[in-house]
Order: sequence, then C-alpha cells, then structure tokens
Amino acid sequence: MRTKSLYQRFIIRILIIFLLIGSAIFILPVLLDTLMPIILAILMALIISPVVKSINKGLPVGRKFISFLVGSFLLIVLLLFSFWIFQLIISQVIGLISSIIRNWSKIERASLSFIDKLSYDVKLLPPMAVNIINTGIDSIRNTLANLQANVFNMTFYITSSLINTSSSIIFFAITFITAFYIILADFTSFTSRLSRSFSRSSKESFRVFNQVLKASTVNYIKSQLLLSLICFLVSIVSLYFLDQDYLIIIALIIAFVDILPLVGTVIVLIPWAIVEILIFSNLQKGLVLIGLAIVWQLIRQIISPKIIGQAADIHPLISTIALYAGLRMGGVLLAIFAPVIAIFIVGIIKSGLLDNWFYDFREVFFDIKDRLDIKKRKLKAPKN
Repeated sequence: MRTKSLYQRFIIRILIIFLLIGSAIFILPVLLDTLMPIILAILMALIISPVVKSINKGLPVGRKFISFLVGSFLLIVLLLFSFWIFQLIISQVIGLISSIIRNWSKIERASLSFIDKLSYDVKLLPPMAVNIINTGIDSIRNTLANLQANVFNMTFYITSSLINTSSSIIFFAITFITAFYIILADFTSFTSRLSRSFSRSSKESFRVFNQVLKASTVNYIKSQLLLSLICFLVSIVSLYFLDQDYLIIIALIIAFVDILPLVGTVIVLIPWAIVEILIFSNLQKGLVLIGLAIVWQLIRQIISPKIIGQAADIHPLISTIALYAGLRMGGVLLAIFAPVIAIFIVGIIKSGLLDNWFYDFREVFFDIKDRLDIKKRKLKAPKN
C-alpha cells in the first residue's frame, strides 16, 4: 500500500512538472503579453502602497484620496519620462541609421580598400591559409554588398513598425491607466480578501517562496541593472570625450550586451576598435575603445562582488549551461533570463520547499534499483 501511494505521488508530481514546463513555454508568454498592462498596474499599485500608508498616517484625509493623489502624480511623471526616453532613443536610432546611409560610400570604399590590401598580403601565406582567408574575404564582400539594402530595409521596418503599433500603444496605455485606478481604489480590501482566501500552510509556503524570490532572483536582477547603469555612464563619458555621434544609443547597446553573462562589452568594443584601426586608420580611437573594454572589465571584476554579493550564489558551470541553453532555445532574450531562472530554481531547492518531492523521487529510485538488482535474485548458472 505504501509503495502504491508513493508511485501515485511520483506520477502526480511528474505530471505537475510537465504541466509547468508546458505552461511556461506555451501559455505563460501569451498570458504575459495579454495581461501586461494589468500586471504593470498591479506592480505600480504595490510600489506606491507604502508611500500612501505613510502619508495617510500624518494627514486627516481618506486613504482613497491620498492613493489617487500620489498615484496620479507618479503616473504623470512615469508617462512623461517614458515619452521622453522613447523619443530620445528613436531619434538616436534614426539619426544613426541616417548617418550610416549618408556615409555609406565612404565606408564601402574604405572597407573594399582594406579587403584588397588584405587579399594582396595573404598571397605570401601557405596555400591552405590563403584559401581559408580568401573564402572569408569573399564572404565579407558579399556582406558589404547586401548591407546597404539591409540598412534601408531596417529603416523602413522601424518606421512601419512605429506606424503599425501606434494604435496598440494607445490601447495599452488606456488599459494600464484604467486598471491602475481601479486597483488603486480597492487595493487594501483586495489584498485583505486575497490573504484570507489562503490557508496557513499555503501562506507559509508563499512566505518562503517570496523570501527566495527576493533573496536570489530580485536581488540578482537589481544588481545586474545597477552594473548595466554604471557601464552605460562609463561608456557615455568615454564616447563623449571621443566626440562620438549618437553616443546615447551606442552606450545603451554597450550596456545591454554587458548584461549577457560570459560575453560582456568586448563583443562590441573590440570589433569596433579593429574596424577603426584597420579600415579607417584611426589608431587613437581604436586604442581608446580597447582601453575602455579592458578598464570596464577591471572595474566590473572589482565592483561585481560588492554589488551582487550572494545574489548570484550559483556555480559558474550552471550559469554557463543556462546561458547556452537559453541562447539555443530562445535567442539573446532567453539567454539573458536563463541564468536568472537557474538562480531562482537553485534558491527554491535550497529553501527546502521541494524536500518532500526529492524524498519521493529518491524512494522511487531506490525501489526501482532494488527491483532491478540482479544480485538479489537466486539465479543458477546453466549446466554444461
């Protein structure tokens, strides 16, 4: 009877695991996309709730009035800041692409001149090396031939996307504002009713779950965003002294790639430095870019332990596996979040919430091992 109950629990838990994986792959992205304005409204209500409580204690006015006042102020500030950031980034992107188009003939001439010079120099190398390099040169030529068309297509794609998504953005904003005020008006009673609907054991599990989420995943995300912000500031100051055009969008790209584990800013700065030195003969700028890559890596090595602390308490091998798996399954975006998910899973395992699960899995494993153990069978060797 005990074995039957054990296998029943084992099968149910296996089904739950497959259900969670299927939901995370197929259902969760759709739900997040559909409910994103509602989720953002709830998060903003959670953020301003402590502010409302502290103000409400010192003022003889109703909580709803304070909620609407503080909520409206933060909402206006958020919308104005979002609009300013959006306008700034779009203008920088369009300006950068326009600059590439205007200077395309110069870029192409310099690139082809460098390739021709390289083609002449490689003749001094062994035949096998010459064939490999010539294949690479032909690939670069084809890339350059198609790049201008790609730049025009990118400009058209960005413009058409902005036009096509303008109505969706307006609908998103209206839904967010409406949901925000509805949640804000009844936030206290909603949270109290939600709290009463759970049992004491469920509340305890949720409390542990919440502690793990804050101690590992949330702290890790906050620390990575802080490192990315510092990288953005260092990059924008360095690019300013280089008199680089469109430095904001370039610094944002550098800060974004810095979030990628085991990759970092070198994936942008080193190739850029090589192009500046070899193609545009700008040795000073290339050396500054190489110096920026080295200096930032040193700064990151120094400040990362202090900023991240125990938030990334995960073995580097697990982080590497998560990064590679995320990159293979979902591209760059999933590669960014895969280590975060791995950190959360490790935190849940360490918290003890899954101890009963692991106990049942171990018991099933030992039971199967005992049944398959040939040493326990009294087998007679065949006679000759």
